[in-house]
Amino acid sequence: RTGAYIAIKSINEKNEIQYQLTNIEDPTSIKIKKSMVSKATIAYQYFKMEGKKLPRYDFVDLKGKTHNKADTKGKLLVLKCWFITCKVCVEEFPELNTLVDKYKDEKIEFVSLAFDKKDELIAFLKTKDFKYPTVPGQKKYMSKKLKVKQYPTHLIVDSNGVIIKMVNNVKTLTSELKLIMGK
Repeated sequence: RTGAYIAIKSINEKNEIQYQLTNIEDPTSIKIKKSMVSKATIAYQYFKMEGKKLPRYDFVDLKGKTHNKADTKGKLLVLKCWFITCKVCVEEFPELNTLVDKYKDEKIEFVSLAFDKKDELIAFLKTKDFKYPTVPGQKKYMSKKLKVKQYPTHLIVDSNGVIIKMVNNVKTLTSELKLIMGK
C-alpha cells in the first residue's frame, strides 16, 4: 500500500498462479503511485470486510419484493453496488445477466443496490436490460454500512449472512462464484 511495489503475476512449474512483489525504485509518475496506493488501500479495506456479518438489511426492490435475512436464508447472496451515471457499472450488465442465467437453478439470490431514486431507476432500466432485482436509494447503506469506496462493488455473502468476498469488477466476481459453486 506504499506505492513502492507492484505485484507481478506468473505461472510456476506446477502450473499454479503466483505473485511476486517487485520494488519500484524510481516511480516515473506521482499520479501512478497515488493510483496504486488508492487501489491497494481500497482492496485492503474490502479484504477486512470479508468474514464479517452483512449489516442488517431489509430492502424492497423496484417491483415491491423484499430482500432481508429471512428471505435469503440458506442462499448465497450476490450484491452489486452501483449508480446510473457510473459508466463501468452499466457496461458490466450483460456479463452480470449471463451470471444470473448461469446460476438460475442454484440457491443464489442476485440483488443490486443503487444510489438513485426509484423513478430515475425505472426510467433508466427501460433502456438497459438488467436481470438483478434493483433496490433504489441505497447510497447511505453502501457507504456507511458496507464501506463501499469504489463502484461498481460486488459482495458475495454466504447462507449465514457472512461476507465471503468483496470485489470491484465482474471478472473477479465471475471467477469467485466459479470457485464457490464449483462451476
